[in-house]
Amino acid sequence: MKHRFIDTPPSVDTVFLLTYTIARLRKIAELPGHVTSNPFAGQLQLNLLFDVTLVIDTAIKNKNQTQWQFIDHAEHLLAAAGHPLTIQQLGDVNAQFKSNFDAALQSALDGSLTVQPNATLDRLQCDVALAYGLRNRGAHNLATAVTVRDRFHAVQEALFRVLCATIDYLY
Repeated sequence: MKHRFIDTPPSVDTVFLLTYTIARLRKIAELPGHVTSNPFAGQLQLNLLFDVTLVIDTAIKNKNQTQWQFIDHAEHLLAAAGHPLTIQQLGDVNAQFKSNFDAALQSALDGSLTVQPNATLDRLQCDVALAYGLRNRGAHNLATAVTVRDRFHAVQEALFRVLCATIDYLY
């Protein structure tokens, strides 16, 4: 992490949540595979990933203080990174995640997620879309997601790419 983020974090709570979540993710990584291949483990993993999205949300909000929704923060980050998506396109992403969460998540992970007018998102856009989908899922739905459980490491990597992009482009 860049020193300017750690030295001037959005809040002490944000740094605490990040470090605590990383510690819990490390503990899960030490477990044998058969322990994490069940619906309860998938829910726990989803909750940890949601915590990472809260860190991302707060970090962007600190640099985009006039807005409060993640969709606006996603737009802000992508514009700062030179990979813009419009609010309408991000709304399309949200609709895809609401309609079929696992399919949208898999498309984002595979780099094949598209938005109108039939544009395939690039890697950073897919990762931000994934963060947006997970943020909303974690905040509004208690159900586990098969793709999170089955592709946990890939989802985790995508979220940390978004966190790193947030720090690189906004801090």
